[in-house]
Amino acid sequence: MNRENTLPGRSLQGRGAALQPYLLAAGTVTLLFLLLMVLCQLYPFGDKSLASSDAENQYLNFYTYFRNSFFNNNDLQYSFSTVLGGNIQGLLAYYLGSPLYFLFLLFSEEQILLALHLVIYLKLLIAAMTFCAWAGYHRKGNPWMRAALSVCYAYMGYTVTFYSLLSWLDAVVLLPLVVLGLERLVESRKPLVYLLSLGVTIMVNYYVGFMVCLAAVLSYAAILFVHPAGMWKALKRSIVPFTLSSLLAGALSAWVLLPTLLSMPESRVQQMENAVDTMHVNFPFLHFFTKFFTGTTSAEQFFDGLPTVFVGIIPLVLVVLFFLNPGVRRRWKAAAAGLLLVLLFSFHNSTLNIVWHGFTRNRMFNYRYSFVFSFVMLAVAWYSTCQWKALNPGVLLRCFGVLMTGTLLVFTFTYPYGSATTLYFDLTLMVVGLGLMVAALQGRRLAVGALACVMALNSLVNGELSISNIDGQFGSAQYSEVTDFRTQMQAAMELIPEDVEFYRIEKTFYRNYCDNMTMNIPGIGNYSSVEQEEAMDFVWKLGLQRYVAWAHYNGDNPVASENLLGLRYLLTDKPLGSGRTDYTLMGTTEAGISVYHNPHALPVVMASATLLAEPGETDGFRFQNACWQSLRPEIGQPVFCRVLRQNTQAAEEAQTYLLTYVMPEAGNAYLHLPGDYTGQERQFSVEVEDEALQINTYQPTYSLGTYHQGEQIILTVHIWGGDVEKTLENLLVYLERPQALTAYCQAVQSTSVEVEKVTSSHLSVQCQVGADTPYLVSTIPYDESWQVTVDGTPVQTLKNWGAMLAFAVEPGSHTIELRYSVPGKTAGWAITVTAATVVASGAVLVAVREKKRRKTACGLADGEQELPPAGEGE
Repeated sequence: MNRENTLPGRSLQGRGAALQPYLLAAGTVTLLFLLLMVLCQLYPFGDKSLASSDAENQYLNFYTYFRNSFFNNNDLQYSFSTVLGGNIQGLLAYYLGSPLYFLFLLFSEEQILLALHLVIYLKLLIAAMTFCAWAGYHRKGNPWMRAALSVCYAYMGYTVTFYSLLSWLDAVVLLPLVVLGLERLVESRKPLVYLLSLGVTIMVNYYVGFMVCLAAVLSYAAILFVHPAGMWKALKRSIVPFTLSSLLAGALSAWVLLPTLLSMPESRVQQMENAVDTMHVNFPFLHFFTKFFTGTTSAEQFFDGLPTVFVGIIPLVLVVLFFLNPGVRRRWKAAAAGLLLVLLFSFHNSTLNIVWHGFTRNRMFNYRYSFVFSFVMLAVAWYSTCQWKALNPGVLLRCFGVLMTGTLLVFTFTYPYGSATTLYFDLTLMVVGLGLMVAALQGRRLAVGALACVMALNSLVNGELSISNIDGQFGSAQYSEVTDFRTQMQAAMELIPEDVEFYRIEKTFYRNYCDNMTMNIPGIGNYSSVEQEEAMDFVWKLGLQRYVAWAHYNGDNPVASENLLGLRYLLTDKPLGSGRTDYTLMGTTEAGISVYHNPHALPVVMASATLLAEPGETDGFRFQNACWQSLRPEIGQPVFCRVLRQNTQAAEEAQTYLLTYVMPEAGNAYLHLPGDYTGQERQFSVEVEDEALQINTYQPTYSLGTYHQGEQIILTVHIWGGDVEKTLENLLVYLERPQALTAYCQAVQSTSVEVEKVTSSHLSVQCQVGADTPYLVSTIPYDESWQVTVDGTPVQTLKNWGAMLAFAVEPGSHTIELRYSVPGKTAGWAITVTAATVVASGAVLVAVREKKRRKTACGLADGEQELPPAGEGE
């Protein structure tokens, strides 16, 4: 054995050299992040934050809910802070899968933005480390350029544009490890790194994990293509390990993946089945190349922008040099070109683009897999760096010509530059970069360090421009605003008396769409991609707002809707809506938030005389009448009655009509637009008593106020599109009858039903029911995963009102338990444990074999002679 290599001094020196690129990359990533926080005035160096767009409206609330679930009686299976309640396994798998999110537990709610910035920094840092590890797998030299390209990977256009979409950044972190594992698998049939890294990628976010799976297939093909032993020989040696490892990676993630797939709304499944449409081109081809320049990763990417592929000007120069370098083998150039072209045409082609997105059409944030293209670009740049000793002045001159020609074409025909400063900045970087490369080729070591500094500066400038542009376009969560809102809400919540009984709360104001999750409010308003369609349809029919997967309460809906849904307490910063004279004021905070108690709110679980499985009504008020009458048919009165139109008169103004209605009795009047939710824009406007109603696509019911018997309601309707006659027919006015509503509420409340929330997936009910109410119905969305026991005996769950949970009970006193178990959880864990056992067993066997091999090798090195095969050795 070579004893010299084991000397302590040499060992430490070797370790120091090995760590140098990692230390350089880590230090640069940290310095750039601090500079960006200072330049962009991010908390704690200012009041702004990196929580913009979806991060402000959703992610920040989900992180707070995740944190608080460890300190209250919520859990991560089911939540009543979604729309009426729902399985949050899909939300957990999509938004909360990264183990870094456990860092939120170390911070108070007031410091959630600081924790958010720490998590983003750590993801960028780890991304730089994993790229550095991949780059150093074959070639350890040139630590400055290896570190610089790692920094470029951490701060590429994708990360500084979608920084607020934290759940996608984990794929950026893990992609280099997946590719590194593939190289180990093909070269030495060691699949563990590939298997584990791919499995973790799917676990932390199945959506971008699917994109990494496709990227892994492409990378595997490229690795086979350039393998020294030949593509077919490498394929024969590695196809079985690759296939088995890929399957095991999916099996390892089954504990997350299977429950998530089973929890997906049916609309999402249908969307995946019907996603591929008529093929078309997504953008003019030449426009794509504008995204290689500094400052183009802007807010437009959130809507209809081009792919975010910025990696830096110097890496772009290196990519061009890679294809011009005579020292690079043609096979390698062909493999790199093939990967880039496949990804480019995936961006360009509508059908391929949908495939990359998991067969779904994204409404915003286009080309979410563009980080794969950026990784390939930087990988090519690294290989170019490793071969730049083969360069000569002629190649550098041709490179300069290609870059200038390409820049001229882009800037002349497609590039919407708003600042000449940024234009000349990019041109300067190209010239300086090529000059420093010439100096580096002449053996000047400082030139390499200077080149790395220029690349870091480019990343800093692009990051600052991108963050500032997005903040200017969308704004961001500000520390003072988040803190003030939480303080105001806590003051309001303290006015609600403590009660073990479970009930719902809502508010007429909001900071963003998912406030209820931040404040742990069991209400109605929420927004996420995992909301159930039936629950959304239910609240729509009850007259509440809905937009796609967002339900919202604004206090203008009928009082009957609040009573039916069990809204016991109302927080509002405006006067109460009509018909709420029975509400009791509990107090008003210094911020002007008033808290009211609704005495007629029904319990979340209540006794009912009958079931109404499928009301089959598209008219929301007739639907609600059917719901109320199913509770107590003996009352026999509708809560809502139609107010007939007495006259329709065309006004002098074109396409304007005056509709006159006469109230048959005193009460609250509502304009109702029947039909299911479609999301189509209204093509008319309505005025009542010269006051315009806010007619919109996401609200079916509008309060007209309180009227006396015989009083006229005159609506002025302006129509500018669609079928005029049908529009007029669908403008229905209904009267809410307070006496009938009170009769129903008092009758239901007379049956003792007390609901206690043990956890968010476990409710305990104590009830005393009679023979005339053989069912317990609820305003909890129906889900087959609810398991109900009555006095310890399991009972079958039923669907009521087309969407809500119900079950039968015998007369008498009962203790009832409702427990929710995530579907697929047991099977998913069984698959994961089995896969983990297989992987661990395989790893142990490999380790034992490796140990025996090394022992044999050491014995031969110390002078032992291996017996030759029979017939040899003489």
